[in-house]
Amino acid sequence: MVAEKTRRKILTVYMEMVATEGTTDVDLRALSEQCGVKLSTLRGSYRNRLSLIEDFTAMVDQIVLDGLDEFDAEETAKDRLFDILMARLDALAPYREAVAQISKEASGDPSLALSLNNKALTSMRWMLSAAGIEASGLKGGIKLQGLVVAYSRILRVWLDDKDAGLAKTMAALDRELNRGEGALRRLDQVERFASRVGSALERAQKWRRHSTGPSGSETASPQ
Repeated sequence: MVAEKTRRKILTVYMEMVATEGTTDVDLRALSEQCGVKLSTLRGSYRNRLSLIEDFTAMVDQIVLDGLDEFDAEETAKDRLFDILMARLDALAPYREAVAQISKEASGDPSLALSLNNKALTSMRWMLSAAGIEASGLKGGIKLQGLVVAYSRILRVWLDDKDAGLAKTMAALDRELNRGEGALRRLDQVERFASRVGSALERAQKWRRHSTGPSGSETASPQ
């Protein structure tokens, strides 16, 4: 891999080129020349356009995580996640046009959309972890994919939000997080209901085994 300073330069220049040319039309030789690295060095670090986008996403993750304040246990998980996702949008701000171009391409390219979703799952797992929110197991997987979908909606609002204060974006983020909290509460209710039903079925099976004789027929009641 290239040095961190060179890596950031490559990714920054790449996103500048994507903004005007799109991901498929970026001239890799021109990219290497603008970054002052050999084409062979670029090839040794990145397999294709998706690996460049993946590394850019990882760079944004790192910027957000590096900038986190000390964990405040008195904050709600929702408030922490709100601040973290806003910090992520701030980190993306210099690359807004490139993000818009990639989003446009993904809307017409299912394979790119799927790849971006997988990368978003990784990123959102780190964002949830930074907010102190557990994302393991089946419930965690549902939570994680839900956040990816919510974040994609927020991105669309952000791309069209011309207000310097990002009022529309913050309102959309708050709305999406509230919706997510509601969905998780409903999931908890379903989980508790399923647990009660499972316990009742287990008790019923134990009762049937207890009331059935060795031959499998019900034990006669004493007269």
